[in-house]
Amino acid sequence: MIEYFNDLSKKEILKFKAFVNSPYLNPNKQVVKLFNYLRSRYPNIKDSDLDKSVVFKNLFPDKSYNDESIRKLISDFNKVFESFLIQTEFKTDIQQSNILLLRSLRKRGIKKRFELILNDTTKLQKKQFSRDEKFYANQVNLEHEYYLYNFDKYKFTYAKCLQNKSENIDLNFIFQKLHVFNEMLNNQKSVGKTVLFNKTFFDDILIYMENNKKIIKTSHPNLYIIYLQIMMFTHLKKEYMDELKTYLMLNEKKFSRSDNSVLPYYYNYLVSFCLQKINKGETGYRKDLFSLYEKMLPEDLFLIDNVINDYDFTSAVNNILALNKPEWVESFIEKYKKFIEPAFAKDAYNLAKAKIYFYRKDFEKIFPYLNSIVYKNPNYYFNSKFLLVRVYIETGNIREAKYIIENLKQYIREKNILTDEQITIIKTFNKYAIDLIKIILSNDKDKKGLTAIFRKELDNEKNFVPNKAWFYSMTEAKTKS
Repeated sequence: MIEYFNDLSKKEILKFKAFVNSPYLNPNKQVVKLFNYLRSRYPNIKDSDLDKSVVFKNLFPDKSYNDESIRKLISDFNKVFESFLIQTEFKTDIQQSNILLLRSLRKRGIKKRFELILNDTTKLQKKQFSRDEKFYANQVNLEHEYYLYNFDKYKFTYAKCLQNKSENIDLNFIFQKLHVFNEMLNNQKSVGKTVLFNKTFFDDILIYMENNKKIIKTSHPNLYIIYLQIMMFTHLKKEYMDELKTYLMLNEKKFSRSDNSVLPYYYNYLVSFCLQKINKGETGYRKDLFSLYEKMLPEDLFLIDNVINDYDFTSAVNNILALNKPEWVESFIEKYKKFIEPAFAKDAYNLAKAKIYFYRKDFEKIFPYLNSIVYKNPNYYFNSKFLLVRVYIETGNIREAKYIIENLKQYIREKNILTDEQITIIKTFNKYAIDLIKIILSNDKDKKGLTAIFRKELDNEKNFVPNKAWFYSMTEAKTKS
């Protein structure tokens, strides 16, 4: 864990200092020494600073190196660090802390304080707009403590709190089941093949949601949103997308904008729906997508846990460039390049920059960026090749363009990791690239007829065509030439 010390904020360092220096929370004084050593080098701790022999020499300059001792100290430090992280996470849920306090007060018979904390906790629960599994679990436990506190009273009278407890158990179950159904749908979509999940209670829960839609929409916003999300992807109808977008915009200010805000997830649902439609050839959804992006950019709604997924980053670049908005794309790239998930950050950034230079017809500047891509993901491989084919066609190097197309055909044959959707995208691009080359190499007599057929096929194509606008523009250019 010591290698993650640099990742702590300055505020967290101060809190960790107080934690480490507490004899109750950390009885090991040697751990304090290690903390002070790390803090003296924070936030620029290097790997060499973490070498066991270097750490030992700095902490115990008058002693001979003892590997067992330093290993034990680092292990003890890690345990204290982990306890600090647990305590930090625990403190983020005030309601859970209050419920544990209620349990202790009830067991000790401290009635006056119990009733005061119960009243405050109940008020906080009622004020909370966002209602997720944590909310419902807290409400269940709150009703439970209330029932046990009044156990003698409820021997002879109706205990409404038990009905409340039961309803919140149901809501918690429904919320969690809807979320796992959503995860199943996402997994099925990403795998790109038929996945046979046993979605127990799926139909029953959707019927319950439909029958209770009015109260859920008013009092259980998170449930309503995940319900709309599932309906949107199950039925693939725009009406659900429009309803979800409208509902979010009407209520977004009521959600907490803390680090754990759910809003980026909810807007990502809408983005995913638009991308799915676009990838099926319905490019009109790009306007809906850009409308969402314009909302998300200034409010940093692209970030989930302070990270932007490389797929989301690349999709934004591709689709907004297709709408002829290079300035917006460049602003987006530079703003979010440091937030791309580390494993794909360099590939995503380099491919994005190459696309910007292609858009500006500055072809020579493209190659250094493409040569820096290491293809950790198949999407980077075939999208880079698509870009190379376009560069070679634009610059008249038809031989190289054909060579890349043949490479892509071979790639499909050899790579069994490709999804059906990826294979279709590659085949569709190759088809239109080959047809475009035929038009370019044809004589003036045949060029007009081939172009008309080509454009008609593009118009009627049901599959997503990568760089469709470019194919149209190239046939215009070749027709005029």
